[in-house]
Amino acid sequence: MQPCRCTNCQQMFAIDLKEKDHGKGITETFFSCSFCNHRYLVTVTNRTIRNRISKFSNEWAKMSKLRNGKEWDKDVWMKKYEKLQTYKPVTNEMIHKLKAQ
Repeated sequence: MQPCRCTNCQQMFAIDLKEKDHGKGITETFFSCSFCNHRYLVTVTNRTIRNRISKFSNEWAKMSKLRNGKEWDKDVWMKKYEKLQTYKPVTNEMIHKLKAQ
């Protein structure tokens, strides 16, 4: 894992992702500087968002296999790609709204 520099104390440290359960299916993912304990929020998710992320990952994996196959149809692949590109911004907006709560 790549080390990063803390914006608070300027020390280099390795990122160790941690999760905190806030109840009602809400999970916060974060890491902290191992020197000064400055906390960096990565994301906040709920069940709906995690399901969307999982679905996106699964669809992307299927598309990768499709493209590597012998019978690759560029038009079909591009339609699926365009659909997935609309999926991510909606999920990101859901995450931002959850963070604001």
